[in-house]
Amino acid sequence: MFRKLLLILHTVRYLKWIQIRYQVCYKLKNRLLQIHWYKKYADSKLSSVHLLSAKKLILSDKKYLGEKVFSFLNIEHQFKEQVDWNYLGHGKLWNYNLQYFDFLFDVHITDTEKACLLNDFSEKLLSGHIPPEPYPVSLRLINWIIYYSETNINSPAFHKALKYQVDYLEHNLEFHIQANHLWENYIALAFSGLALRDETLTVHSLRSVERQLKEQVFADGGHYEGSPMYQSILLAKLLMLLDAWENTDWVTQDNEWLRIGVSKMLGWLDAFSFRNQTWAFLNDATAGIAPQLSVLKDVSAQMHIAATEIKLKESGYRKMENRYFEVLVDIADIQPEYQPGHSHSDMLSFCMQYKGMPVFVDPGISTYQTNSRRMLERSTALHNTVAVNQKNQSEIWSSFRVGKRAKLTIECDSEKRIVAYHNGYLGTEGILHDRTFTLEDTRFNITDCLKGDNPNKQGLASFYLDHTVKLYIEESSGLLQINDDLMMRFSGECSFEIDTYRQALGFNFLENSKVIRVYFSGSLSTSIFAK
Repeated sequence: MFRKLLLILHTVRYLKWIQIRYQVCYKLKNRLLQIHWYKKYADSKLSSVHLLSAKKLILSDKKYLGEKVFSFLNIEHQFKEQVDWNYLGHGKLWNYNLQYFDFLFDVHITDTEKACLLNDFSEKLLSGHIPPEPYPVSLRLINWIIYYSETNINSPAFHKALKYQVDYLEHNLEFHIQANHLWENYIALAFSGLALRDETLTVHSLRSVERQLKEQVFADGGHYEGSPMYQSILLAKLLMLLDAWENTDWVTQDNEWLRIGVSKMLGWLDAFSFRNQTWAFLNDATAGIAPQLSVLKDVSAQMHIAATEIKLKESGYRKMENRYFEVLVDIADIQPEYQPGHSHSDMLSFCMQYKGMPVFVDPGISTYQTNSRRMLERSTALHNTVAVNQKNQSEIWSSFRVGKRAKLTIECDSEKRIVAYHNGYLGTEGILHDRTFTLEDTRFNITDCLKGDNPNKQGLASFYLDHTVKLYIEESSGLLQINDDLMMRFSGECSFEIDTYRQALGFNFLENSKVIRVYFSGSLSTSIFAK
């Protein structure tokens, strides 16, 4: 009990006061909440909001397969008689996706079937059978507004439900969560203001979007949660908002701040990504959820927005590269301190591509449910870094919580050499982990040092390979061979083993791959070089 109390205290101490206040407020309020409280916009008229370029950023295909069959997060489910919009059999995130209504833009679904699903949801929401939640309401509002603008759907239940949700969202902003949730809330309200032609709502929401842009985006253009997936999701929403805003004839506010912000965020994503236009699955990130970089670039170009030339810095990542090697290094603290839900215990991890192909990868995420797999995917041991005595650098727990956090110090930060250490093992093991990355023309070197007086210090350095990589042990030298043209050597008091792990290529989508685990004491030198 005392240990759990300490864990909670170490977690809560980083929160903003507004988060604690609204956490308590909403827990009490939600027990009584009724959607019929929210009639402020009931008599407002809906207007069309047009997207000329950004609609392709909505990922809609193959999410509804007909006959009440839905497919989200690589899981298909068929409802027998009627759709249970509250269905939690595949977890909360699956249910959220069910409620987003992205599938409205799938051209393979008939308008009649879309209208039936919309009416069914609207009537159940209005009757109190579907409890509204701010995050799915935010995403749903944008999709509903765009769909209405394209079809002018004439359904009293749909119109009423849409307007009630705008008022609901305005009075239930996710101050207790902050971060991408709160920003999505404001973006949705800005869309709603445009659709209702409500100047007060529009101006206030756009100002709030701008405030969140200033708070949540670093000077180098990176979103402060450190996830390329959420960076892409938010960038797509901002492009959609900008597209809708620029195609109105009554909103007179200057939008240059948003164009500049979008350009910087696109520039960060471009700098973070590898040359083949893919990005590493660092922190909470995986495939199939966010628009691809190529699509974001295409839409931005159509809107006459060029990516700002970015050098990764404030966001906590570094790119080391030459003709053949591309290495992405993680030297970020847990951030933001007050919302670490999408952070992993992965300081001093790295991902590498060689000649445009993935070699060492972040194993990715496959679930947000509170289970052993989620804990594993956030753990130090499932990243390309060092775990000491099987401990995590930072105290991750539940699905989205972090207690005590490691702090990182950078000693050298240049294009070809990075030296940094963190104190995540100092309190429990009396150890500092120091790591040096060095890139040469045909060689990438890593040096790990465990500094401290603990005689039982046992380091485990992990190197996770992409599922496409072939790994051999060269009999003549005992070195590891990666594919046809890379070699790998370990030096120091160490031993290694090759094992199999499950690489997450999407939610609920795992492939077998290889991991190299190196056990060492004191120090370890790793060299990866062209054959």
